[in-house]
Amino acid sequence: MPVLRTSKQVFPHPCIYMKKVQHDDVIAALDGYFYAYLNEEEHVGLLKKLVKKAKTVLRMNLVRYLELILFFLIAESLLKVTTDSVYFRFVDVRLFYVLLMGSVHGMQTGILAGILECISLVMAFRAEGTTGAMLFYNIDNWLPFVIYLMVGSITGYMKSVSIQKERFLEEENRLITEKYLFLNSVYQGLIENKSDYKKQILGYQDSFGKIFEAVQKLDHSIPENIFLNGVKTLEQILDNHSIAIYTIDKSQRFGRLAACSEEWAGRLPGSIEMDHYHEACQVIKKGETWKNKDLDGNLPMYAYGVGENGELSVVILLFQASLSQQSLYYMNLFTILCGLVKMSFMRAMEYQNLINDEKYYEETMVLKEDFFENQLSIRQEMSVLGIANYMMIRFESGDCMKVQQALKGKIRQTDILGKDKEGHICLLLTQANEKGYPIIREKLEQTGLHFERIK
Repeated sequence: MPVLRTSKQVFPHPCIYMKKVQHDDVIAALDGYFYAYLNEEEHVGLLKKLVKKAKTVLRMNLVRYLELILFFLIAESLLKVTTDSVYFRFVDVRLFYVLLMGSVHGMQTGILAGILECISLVMAFRAEGTTGAMLFYNIDNWLPFVIYLMVGSITGYMKSVSIQKERFLEEENRLITEKYLFLNSVYQGLIENKSDYKKQILGYQDSFGKIFEAVQKLDHSIPENIFLNGVKTLEQILDNHSIAIYTIDKSQRFGRLAACSEEWAGRLPGSIEMDHYHEACQVIKKGETWKNKDLDGNLPMYAYGVGENGELSVVILLFQASLSQQSLYYMNLFTILCGLVKMSFMRAMEYQNLINDEKYYEETMVLKEDFFENQLSIRQEMSVLGIANYMMIRFESGDCMKVQQALKGKIRQTDILGKDKEGHICLLLTQANEKGYPIIREKLEQTGLHFERIK
């Protein structure tokens, strides 16, 4: 079996897959074909070569040769008709013919016309009884022959020069036109490229325009709103749909899912133990981005922490990344976007701490109506987008302190307690679903409070 050998691998020759195709090596046999062609050309007779050359010349100059012969016949006819006329004694039709052919068609045709008229003049001398010897030895008889050839050569040369100048100008004009068209096309291309690059700069996913748009989307005073817009912004700019945001409790032991990409909503746990991410935590606590260099399938590909004084408040995780998304450039882009989320979140937390007295009922952690409705609308939007789930419980009792004391230790730190527009105390359970409702109901029943599920 023929093979093509390289330094590392051996590949079967392509011809083995083409059973019906001849296996001759055309390239190797090309030299033989060429030399056979040369040998054949050498054996071609001189006559055949002349005939071939004549055919080529005639094909290219057919009209010129037809005019040469036609006007020669006309000139000969005029000579026979005007031989005895007194008015044509001082008119040389042969010279006019040579002058005409040379002036119209150039040097080659002028010389041919001169030769034809020389032959015609020889025939005329013979008709008058002049022998070849008399014609040759009498130098005076050479003068018309010389004049015909010189007139044909000079006029033909002048015409040929004129033709060459004209062709040169045409060629120069053609080259200038082509250069102009080329430069014009280049200029138009540059304008189009400039416009395209401008659009790309303003519209590309990691351009300054998109970064500015991301800053605007993350400019909110409610942390949950930042989580909502943060996931959407990261998905759009990073072109990745495996984003998750976890909030970390005060003990730094557990992370609660706050929001995630819709495609991963049912795949991610609602709670994670931070001990499983010990190596990543050591990096992200320093404000750096952690990358899964070992490609451990049980860990996310990228992680970024939000917090201060060595304590984490939020962790942003990216679980899957393609080969092109494992570059340093992509990691830096992830870091920049997470940094924007971090700044917005810290600013929102500072604002929320400042208005604690305004948003909670006195001596409780029960949100007032307006603040609770804001939280509820954000959760509803997250649910519609598939970013996060929620469940809502309404209590019969309207005593904020009583309900809060009864629920102490029964609800998570991420769950929200507040009053709706109708004045009922409600519990907003984040990331709760049907599967976990029996456990939630059991805990609530232990409090002795009367409640109903409204969502």
